[in-house]
Amino acid sequence: MLKSGLRLDGYGFGSPGEAAAEVVFNTSMTGYQEILTDPSYAGQMVTLTYPLIGNYGTRALDEQGKGPQVAGLIIRELSSVASNFASEEPLDSYLNRNGIVGIEGIDTRGLVLHLRDAGTMNGIVSTEDFDADSLKAKLDAAPSIEGRDLVKTVTTDRSFEFEPREDFPVKPGLRPLHIVAIDYGVKRNILERMAAENFR
Repeated sequence: MLKSGLRLDGYGFGSPGEAAAEVVFNTSMTGYQEILTDPSYAGQMVTLTYPLIGNYGTRALDEQGKGPQVAGLIIRELSSVASNFASEEPLDSYLNRNGIVGIEGIDTRGLVLHLRDAGTMNGIVSTEDFDADSLKAKLDAAPSIEGRDLVKTVTTDRSFEFEPREDFPVKPGLRPLHIVAIDYGVKRNILERMAAENFR
């Protein structure tokens, strides 16, 4: 249910429970694990418009932060098969293990059009409470994302030197420049791109 009163019924997956957060969307065709672990989505529920999600599973190398950062995931259809030789875990169990609530069976493109027209707002996903009045009351009590200090949940508590994985391609022969990145929730991909250019 959205703050606007729009209610969409679907099927829960991932972790059972409830999540109330700002609802945002992403229109990428691939990269769902990178989106889920992107620190810039911390504290938000992400709606993915691509209709089939989970078809290539999950693996540790694709994480962009310290595990999933999202509050919840809203999709059209969860793939029952992870068809990738590199997959380490199906999306459903990955979310369950990390305590992330998901909902499938939603008209995600219709939801995105609603958000586009009505503006950003909080929403709630529940696998436990289906009473409209109760959900509305919980939404009214849910804090806005504005003013929340989410940086402390996605940053590091100490300095570190980034080490790309051993098989990561690095351009040979370049002078190793030293870059200092201040981590307010930096994506792993940004650090990998700098390492690829032989920056330290």
